[in-house]
Amino acid sequence: MQIGCRPIGGALGAMYSHCAIRIDDSYGHHYSFELMPVKVPGEPDTWNTIQSVPDEDEYTWTTVGAPEGMKDDEWDSTVRAAAEVVGYRMSGKKYHADGARNSNHYVHEAITTAGGNVPESAKPKDGRKAPGLCGGSGASTGECKP
Repeated sequence: MQIGCRPIGGALGAMYSHCAIRIDDSYGHHYSFELMPVKVPGEPDTWNTIQSVPDEDEYTWTTVGAPEGMKDDEWDSTVRAAAEVVGYRMSGKKYHADGARNSNHYVHEAITTAGGNVPESAKPKDGRKAPGLCGGSGASTGECKP
């Protein structure tokens, strides 16, 4: 299981990152999960879970090991299920960049729901912030685990 981050688009891309989850299971299947805003003309943007990250090569991926007592394949399937449940819960809600309610928080929520923690090593290495990735709010990444 991996967490990947890439610069966001637009003028703020030099400062902030968007993160996603990628799982390669023992059968060779590849799954990616991210939360992206849906734009409908005349209406507020809402969230939608996307199960295929189209530009995976733009991300810097970090492997997140299984929690103690959990096998890798069990961890992968638990994260996948959590990503689907958390995504379902967040889909359709009003889009917001605040770290407590954004796409990076989705990654944090899926990992912690599955029983793990987002490690310090998952934070962007290029100086960009990833608000919400480790449970933070506002522009804060939060406190990642070692």
